[in-house]
Amino acid sequence: MSFQQKTAVTGFTFALVNKTTGAALTGEASNINKYYTLDGGTQASLTGTIAEEGNGQYSLNLTAAEMNGLIVGLLFTHSNAVPVQFTIK
Repeated sequence: MSFQQKTAVTGFTFALVNKTTGAALTGEASNINKYYTLDGGTQASLTGTIAEEGNGQYSLNLTAAEMNGLIVGLLFTHSNAVPVQFTIK
């Protein structure tokens, strides 16, 4: 998949793993914290609603404003999961 600056992304997927057991983290879409940074700037919360796809995989739509950087950093956290981070250039 290719990403473009200032272009919304539909269905960006990520997975979370339980930090204690190593199993897929399921049933937690509403409890996941979601953040982004643009070009190394201040971290802000993503606005979209996370959907559970199954087996620990989740998806989220990213707005054009959230993709308005040369380098976009995404971070997803949950109190029971290993944090997952993505860098999009």
